[in-house]
Amino acid sequence: MVPHWTAIFDSSRAVVRIQTVHHAFSAYITALPTALWSQPGRADHNVTRVVSGVADTALKPAAAAQATVKIIEQLWE
Repeated sequence: MVPHWTAIFDSSRAVVRIQTVHHAFSAYITALPTALWSQPGRADHNVTRVVSGVADTALKPAAAAQATVKIIEQLWE
């Protein structure tokens, strides 16, 4: 079983889902107005950003955290 968790930063705007696979993980970031979350097909890959390859042997967690925050800030503008 692959561990995963979801962090909701602001339930009306963004969700970050983090999955762990083989000692690395990716953060998927989606930000949409509340009304669009319930519409089929609106919250999909075309409106999602990703920070991938986060691991001690690849993209360092501190750099990934900074990249994730930058993406969230851009999506909330």
